Amino acid sequence: MNKDLARPPGLVGEICDWIDSTAGKEQPRLSLAAALSYCGALMGRKVQTEWELRTNLYTMGVAPSCSGKEHARTQLNKLTSAAGITDLIG
Repeated sequence: MNKDLARPPGLVGEICDWIDSTAGKEQPRLSLAAALSYCGALMGRKVQTEWELRTNLYTMGVAPSCSGKEHARTQLNKLTSAAGITDLIG
């Protein structure tokens, strides 16, 4: 995977960096998928089309056992709690 694609600029990239900086082993693809879904949920409250379509994005991380799939979700739960927006977690 192109490193630039795994580290986009802005909020998504900052979340990716934070997730990987707290991980035992970096998983840039899993971090990116989690950050994109998280930001889509955040923006879905504010951004919509005239037909009420929103920015919700569903992703799936596939990796072997013990590869860190749960870490990104755990970190985003912490971020959501700290921000006081736990109602966004589905």
